[in-house]
Parts: sequence; C-alpha cells; structure tokens
Amino acid sequence: MERSDLLEIVRRPLSPDTRLEEPTSWEEYKRVDEILERDEAKYPQLWYDSVRGVAIVVAPPTPLHSGMAGVLLASISDEVKMNSGISSEVTRNLRSDSDSRSVGYTSRGLTTRAWDGALQYREGVRLTLMIAVEVGVSQSYDSLRAAISWSVCALRCRLGLAMSISEGSRGETPRMRYYASIEEANAAAGEAEEDFNRQLTQHPYGPLVRFGVTWFGRVRHVVLESYRQRDEESMPETLLEPSQSFVSD
Repeated sequence: MERSDLLEIVRRPLSPDTRLEEPTSWEEYKRVDEILERDEAKYPQLWYDSVRGVAIVVAPPTPLHSGMAGVLLASISDEVKMNSGISSEVTRNLRSDSDSRSVGYTSRGLTTRAWDGALQYREGVRLTLMIAVEVGVSQSYDSLRAAISWSVCALRCRLGLAMSISEGSRGETPRMRYYASIEEANAAAGEAEEDFNRQLTQHPYGPLVRFGVTWFGRVRHVVLESYRQRDEESMPETLLEPSQSFVSD
C-alpha cells in the first residue's frame, strides 16, 4: 500500500481544538475516512473541502470550546422562548443540534463538514436550519469564515454566528501516549474531560492543565461575528464577509 500523508496525520496525537489541513484527493479522503470509521473512535474527525482540495483533520474540542457553542445556543433559545411576540407553537418546534455532519455539492465536487452547534425548526418531518454556530479556538480566521459560510450558503442557514477565541501560550507539547485499545484511549479521554470540566468551574477562562502540561491557555480575547446570505443564488462555496462584528478583550 502506498504511503499516505493523510493517514499519518490522523494517527498523530493532536492537541485539543487543533485543526490541520492537508491537500489531498476526494478518493484518498474517503479511504482514510473509512479507516477511521472502522476504528470506531469519535476523534479525530475528518472533513473535506472540495473547493480548496484539502482534508481537514479535527482534534477533540476542549470543554471550553464545546461549552461556548452550547451556551451561545442556549442563550438564543431562551431569548426566543421569553419573547412574547413568538407563539408557543414555534418555540416548541425549535431543536438544538450539535456536531452534525453535512455533505453537499460545490462546483468542484463534494464537501463534508460539521457545525459546532445549530438551532433548527421542525415542521412535520422537515427541518429548517435557522442558526448555525462555529467556534474557533486559536483557529485561522479564513478557516473559520469558510466553515460558517458553508452553513449559510450551502446549507441555506438563515443566520451564521462565528466565535473566534484567542488563547495564551500552551507551552510545551504534550508527550505521545500509547493505549492498548480504542476503549482504553476513549476512557482516558473521558477522564481528562471530567478533569477539565472541574477546572473550568474554578477558572472558566483557563488555563486547563493536566499532569503538568497546559492543554489550553488562558483566554485573551473573543470575537463574535454574524453572517447572512445576501444573495439567494450564492454558490455553496461562497466566502462571506461578516454582517456584524463584536470584540471582547
């Protein structure tokens, strides 16, 4: 079998919230993705951007990352429910969703992605994507824009919210750890997640430290941007500009 750079990357230990992009073909992406599915491990996840011809390797999110998306969606949902101008029938049919994988066509082929969180409206068997949320932790701005633009343009989401979180230095890279089985590795990941959740109750802005290694630095500043589709005929691969932007240091 030929050497696969993509397979080597997904086999590496990745720091939480890392997203790596590797130029590759759709065929190679599918081959490696099938290997990951056989492993039955939740992470790393593997997506594909057909516009740029890159596979995106997604490491597990920190509790801060996943919590940000969840809290943001919960706040929006609560505001909707408390709005007296919105009927109870509408609020009953709102559904929160997290980490759902989507597949769509662009002018250059198939693209697969997953949003961090979404608010959908259920009408019978039909689901309408109302709000999609992407949270980037020390993620490149272009990558974050591409992710939220995909939800708005390709999936026809009514409103996209992108939150960019910048963190302080993590220091040394965690050492590679080896496990006898996927079950053992998943159990270790679960223990680490519980530890990080406990730490977040004491210092919600980080850092998160385990065994003397900083896995997530202290939050430095947060940018929240909203995205809307200006043209209903926009191509799925359209890269949108933010409609509004808010910065908190």
